[in-house]
Amino acid sequence: MMDVVRKGRKERYLEIVLSSLVLAYFLNKLLFNPAGQVSGGFSGNIFLVLNGVVTLSLFLWIYLQKKHLTMIPVAPFLTIILAFHVYALLSTSYSKIPVISFYQSIAGFLYGIAGVIFAESIILKTNSYQSRVFLWVKCSVLFSVAALASNAIYFAVRGQLDLNSFFIVGIPSDFVVVIFLTCAFYNIRRRVYGVELIVCLLGAFLGKSFSSLAAFLVALLFLAALRGKIIAFIITLGGVLWGGVLFINYLKSMVGTLIINGKSAEAYLSGSGRFDVYANCWSVYTEEFSRMEQLFGRGFMAERYSLDGRGLTWTIDAHSTFFQNLLGLGVLGVGFLLVFYVVPVIQFRNIRGIEVDTFLVFHLASIGFGLTSSQYLSRPSFLIIFSLSLYLLICVQLKKYLVK
Repeated sequence: MMDVVRKGRKERYLEIVLSSLVLAYFLNKLLFNPAGQVSGGFSGNIFLVLNGVVTLSLFLWIYLQKKHLTMIPVAPFLTIILAFHVYALLSTSYSKIPVISFYQSIAGFLYGIAGVIFAESIILKTNSYQSRVFLWVKCSVLFSVAALASNAIYFAVRGQLDLNSFFIVGIPSDFVVVIFLTCAFYNIRRRVYGVELIVCLLGAFLGKSFSSLAAFLVALLFLAALRGKIIAFIITLGGVLWGGVLFINYLKSMVGTLIINGKSAEAYLSGSGRFDVYANCWSVYTEEFSRMEQLFGRGFMAERYSLDGRGLTWTIDAHSTFFQNLLGLGVLGVGFLLVFYVVPVIQFRNIRGIEVDTFLVFHLASIGFGLTSSQYLSRPSFLIIFSLSLYLLICVQLKKYLVK
């Protein structure tokens, strides 16, 4: 029986935080530049970030209104996230697009603070460790359902939601699928096969994100390796690689005729255009960057300056955290990224439990998804808020890095 403490109306911080997240996502989706041009989208992006700053300012207000100071884990993962965005802010001084570098780095920093406040709001709401993670999952599912609905409204408004092929095409939802799958993993590990699990699996199915699904499966493989299941890891990895080769060969044989999930065989073979973007990113970095630019980049989120004029008008970023940071913050930015990846894995590798495994799966899956998008320690992402908050809940339980 989960022991949840009811708070008075003035102390309903968690409800306000979750509602703010949902509202922020909804408005971001509607205001974001749909054309997605490399050098364009400034007006859409400025509204996006202003909305995020206002929402996160509300989080800060919640924090300042608290009557009881919660134990705050000043942990390595949090420190890396905040330090990364401070470095990103410093890059404004030499950025090719300084205004974008400035407000995106500020927004990213505030997303890290939002993760702290989200965790503290859960702590104020509940008394036990299991209850806190349980509530984190509940909030994550609610957010994901709301985000999926927001995407449905977005595509419906644009006339791109086909009800006749709804279950085939679905509602493209990107990182939301990672959250759905993580929450499904938590429920399965707890052997709770109820409505929440069905909602998570249905949401993941409707989200139609191949990159999220692939990233999650790879995360499960790495978790198996971390938990000492080496033989299972090798056999499964071999099967995945073999199946991947067969699938690629099948796609090659069906070029011009096959359509899967609304995409052609050519689209899958090109990574939906990503591979061309990656090739251009590497070409720009090796051929056009000076030595100093290779070390420090051309400014946080300023990669569109480098990619402009290369015929990549379908994207506004590098669609990869690696290339995004390589072009924007150089080798030092990639160094931050690698430390961000490795530190929590090393920290929790010898700690067992459903809650820790849930975080590791989420973190590893977000890494995989981020490598094919740009959302996990690059441009401001909701994944940071949810990942960091779960991490902090675990640190509080372990009584590590706590200061008053």
